[in-house]
Amino acid sequence: MAPKRGKDSAQRTARRSVRRRMVYVFTEGTLTEPSYIDALIGFKQRAREKGTLPVGEVESTIEIMWDERTHNGRRGPQRSSHERKPLAIVEAAIAHRKRVTREARGLEKKYQPSVWCLFDRDDHQSVQRAANMADQAGVNVAYSHPCFELWRLLHYQNYTSTFGDGKCGAASNKLRGNPKFVKTYGQRLTSVSEDKAKLVLPDQVEGGYKQAKKFAKKMNEEHTSPEREKWDPYTDVWRFVEDGIGLTDY
Repeated sequence: MAPKRGKDSAQRTARRSVRRRMVYVFTEGTLTEPSYIDALIGFKQRAREKGTLPVGEVESTIEIMWDERTHNGRRGPQRSSHERKPLAIVEAAIAHRKRVTREARGLEKKYQPSVWCLFDRDDHQSVQRAANMADQAGVNVAYSHPCFELWRLLHYQNYTSTFGDGKCGAASNKLRGNPKFVKTYGQRLTSVSEDKAKLVLPDQVEGGYKQAKKFAKKMNEEHTSPEREKWDPYTDVWRFVEDGIGLTDY
């Protein structure tokens, strides 16, 4: 495991005597989710400097603990990466939570470590099983169907149609087809490649949070099935933003 990305810049630049809350994030993506989290850390630092953080919000350090570079193929050839990915992430998060919870014994509740998993429906198997395991172990989950690109899309427009097969390509195409999103790479551009679009730039999401949250909550209300695989479309990344990062807007 390599908890190197996403560390709160405040911890990197100065040693403080102020007690901080540790937030550990396990994510399947190598670029999109980590770059989004980096943007959130920047937004929070700015809000802290302006004095606009929610009342009672304690300082925190965010660490990204897991991505494709560290878990791809580690589970052996008997299971495909699509079958194992959410389960592998959750299993690692549960083990880590047990360890850091023991180490934090005796701390006030507001300083207790928080562990999150960010994963997608895509075409993975055992999504509901992974979510159930996380819930029983006290690990938080932010889940998107078909993938994280839906959450990014909601910063630009509402979306309520199903994606059908659950694969991420359709959501990525919708995002890359939005003219406002394309213009974040250059005013004269009319398209952006899928690879280039994987990196989340702060100005691509800044100012769009409240709209994205409103669209997501309304969309999520339509789902009544107990099986997450059937929640199409769905995203509750806003929970991670508020409960994990400690932001209510950006």
